[in-house]
Amino acid sequence: GLFMAAAFTLTLAHLAERCAVRTANALAAYVTGVVASNLIGRMTAAYVASLIGAEQSFLFFALLNLAGAALVMATLHSNTPEPIARMGRFWAPWLEQLADPALRRTFAIGFLILFGFIGVFTYVGFVLMRPPHALSMTALGLVFLVFLPSMITTPLAGTVTRSTGPGPACSISLSVALFGLIGLRIGLDQLSDNSGFTHLATGIRMVAHGVLPAIPRVDPYTFTAHGKAWVVQSWLAEAGVGWAYRLGGQHAVTLLCGATV
Repeated sequence: GLFMAAAFTLTLAHLAERCAVRTANALAAYVTGVVASNLIGRMTAAYVASLIGAEQSFLFFALLNLAGAALVMATLHSNTPEPIARMGRFWAPWLEQLADPALRRTFAIGFLILFGFIGVFTYVGFVLMRPPHALSMTALGLVFLVFLPSMITTPLAGTVTRSTGPGPACSISLSVALFGLIGLRIGLDQLSDNSGFTHLATGIRMVAHGVLPAIPRVDPYTFTAHGKAWVVQSWLAEAGVGWAYRLGGQHAVTLLCGATV
């Protein structure tokens, strides 16, 4: 893990030095490749582990890492090292980097993003492998198909960063991530409104028969008050829930509730 993180960081630094004109696009292209490798690698890892076991699968991927190192050595040209003006303790450059407020903010953002990424997928993996889901290793690998949209959004983020600058692009990205986090948080809980099914049924009824003409004027549900006058106070919200259910089922309803909290 330590060596792989170092290789990732060094490759980013190499691209930043060699692609000074189109740095954002070059970094986005590299990260897209990393995302693709995450998707393919995790699905492959789950399949290989189900065939030969987890211990042997580590050896398999160690060979792939060695092949990648050989490819880097054969294709990337070495940079001329910059002369070191003075020698000091090895942690002195770290202190210089941390003294920059902008870099400290960047470090904090990167830490939180990676921490959330690892935490979510670790949690999801444990939940899906235990009862009642009890997914196999192969089925668990299919969960990582969620990486697929990011193979499209990552190059787009590079283009946005180049045109607007890193500040606005980072704000937009974090806003989108926050929206997803809210949806995830709401999705972990069951909808607790005791009249939720009534709202959902009314919304489905309204969407099916035209929203405004289908607003109920009498009670269509209650056994003891069927046909009596009824005023629907939340008809607009119920129509939104009905459309969400029609488009994406219960998951879409959950995401809509999370987005409006």
